[in-house]
Amino acid sequence: MSKTFFRIWIAVLAGIFLFSGYKLFSILNTYRVNAKNVGELQSIFHSTMDIDRTEDGQMTQEVLEDGTPAPIMTPEEKRNKAAREAIAALKAINPDTVAWIIIPGANVDHVIVQGTNDSWYLYRSFYEEPNDCGTMFMEAENKLGEPLQNYIIFGHRMKDGSMFAHLNVYLDQEFYDENPTFTMYFEDGEYECQVFAAYRCLWSDNYAQVSFASEEEMEQYIQTCFSRSEIQTDVVVEPGDFIVTLSTCDRPTDPVEGRLVIQAKLVKLGEQ
Repeated sequence: MSKTFFRIWIAVLAGIFLFSGYKLFSILNTYRVNAKNVGELQSIFHSTMDIDRTEDGQMTQEVLEDGTPAPIMTPEEKRNKAAREAIAALKAINPDTVAWIIIPGANVDHVIVQGTNDSWYLYRSFYEEPNDCGTMFMEAENKLGEPLQNYIIFGHRMKDGSMFAHLNVYLDQEFYDENPTFTMYFEDGEYECQVFAAYRCLWSDNYAQVSFASEEEMEQYIQTCFSRSEIQTDVVVEPGDFIVTLSTCDRPTDPVEGRLVIQAKLVKLGEQ
């Protein structure tokens, strides 16, 4: 082996090493920035949701600006009010904010936004800066509050354990039995999400249908979801209900089209 060839080979290896190091640094930095952003948003949301209580744990009564006691609210009314204020605080930073989602057993505690298309937040942070982690987002075609809606929420399955990385826990019957619900917060209050289906499928299976032309069409869709589910649930879902579909990639099912899907019925706090 000539000295010239040896030097070229060393230079190539050095280049590969430096490029690999740069890529690794970029990935780790992306995760770091995302974790920082998520932490900031969690602080804003949870500090607003932290309802004032007296030392014995009872709700305190609010006082109006003129010093008179405010009408007494039930615990449910107070939590709904806090939820509205928390979402409003996030909307003041980014008007695209539509909700917050918490799934303790799956390490999910994130804001949800909605762009004018489904690619804007795929690789952008809540602050709309480029970031490969992206932000959890709602399908652009969803119309909050309109009838016959299926709210589709997309999120990456991050390798650092964030976002929807652990959503697959709902494929386990024992986990579901112990955690049949999770929580979402919208502009109008807090919602209990009653999980009724969890399964793996393909993007082409049309699981992400946003709205329905009739109650009959929605009923057929709901029955299809139940038939696909890999867990057994006893949640009653009717065409007039609002439902939410959590969606993330599932490469073991298919490297391109594989999807992991968790679906739940939305029930507003105080309206069960």
